[in-house]
Amino acid sequence: MIVKTVNSLYEVRDDEKRFRQLGDPKDAAWHDYERMGPVLLHEPLRFFSLTGARGSSATMSVWATAPVEGVVHDDGTREPRRQGRLAS
Repeated sequence: MIVKTVNSLYEVRDDEKRFRQLGDPKDAAWHDYERMGPVLLHEPLRFFSLTGARGSSATMSVWATAPVEGVVHDDGTREPRRQGRLAS
């Protein structure tokens, strides 16, 4: 799916647990994540990943986007612009 935020576009491949920011040549790399937060209109989208795993402990890192403005699914359908959950 494509997630449009106030200032960026993100391609999210939830089945592969990875995302990337589109249109920014400095950060076009794919980023892996363990869990993605809910996609909510006017709220940041958050990606959570484990980093620095040592034995039985690890550090959780969070990537938060600017507030979400809309979603385009892989089949081309668009989510309505309304408050609340847009995609799962």
